[in-house]
Amino acid sequence: MILDTDIAWLAGLLDGEGSFVLFKDKRANRSINVHISMNMVDKETVEEAARFLRILSRDRVPVREKYPISGFSRRLQYVVDVSSKNGCLRTLEALIPYLRTKKLQAELIVTILLRSVEWRKYPCTALDHATMDVIKRLKRADCGEARTEALQILGQVTPSQASREPAPMAGNREEGVETSRVSSH
Repeated sequence: MILDTDIAWLAGLLDGEGSFVLFKDKRANRSINVHISMNMVDKETVEEAARFLRILSRDRVPVREKYPISGFSRRLQYVVDVSSKNGCLRTLEALIPYLRTKKLQAELIVTILLRSVEWRKYPCTALDHATMDVIKRLKRADCGEARTEALQILGQVTPSQASREPAPMAGNREEGVETSRVSSH
């Protein structure tokens, strides 16, 4: 069992020390990968975060050791990450209400994951490419324009685009709303 205060603690920790990464797999040209990761020198903190991540993601989340690279960091670090689409989706959905600095990134990642989680090889759309570009720019210090674009993307995502089911083909009508698939060529 996990308490709301535990989720809030984990959200704060990931806000400061973690990263949410979404990228297109170069080997599988159209596939999307996602990771939630964190590395720190405090083993106890990382182990506690891993315990909560296991509960939220329902995945196996091991704590790994990352040995120092000469000249960069001389301290042993501990790494934890969630890398399955379903695990990341469940984790981000639980964390979003408590996130502050990475909330917008998490919301954008969730919109893509909701569309892609049912697909083994998800066909990456033009909207997905635009969203991934905005996520990259949100990580920069001067991200004012990216924030505006992110809010526009989140406002444009219709319920059919953010559902767990594939969108209907172009020209089909669902509940009186015309929907179409965005394709990238």
